[in-house]
Amino acid sequence: MRGQAGRGQPMMMVDGMGWVWNRWVITEVQETRTLFMADGAPRQIDFSMKLESYGPDAGGLSSFVGGVF
Repeated sequence: MRGQAGRGQPMMMVDGMGWVWNRWVITEVQETRTLFMADGAPRQIDFSMKLESYGPDAGGLSSFVGGVF
C-alpha cells in the first residue's frame, strides 16, 4: 500500500461483496505496531490510510485499462 501511495495512481476499489466503488488514490498510510513478543516482533499491526476520490476520466478504453493494470 505504501508503494501505491507513493505513485499516486488511481485504483479500482472493490468491497468484499464485489461492489465496485470507482477509482481512488491512496494518499497516506500510517502503521502502528503493538503487543510485542519477547524477540521484539509485533503481534499486532494496525494501519489506516487516507483516500481521495479520483473522479471520472475523460478518456476511453485506454484510461480504463490503465487503472486496472
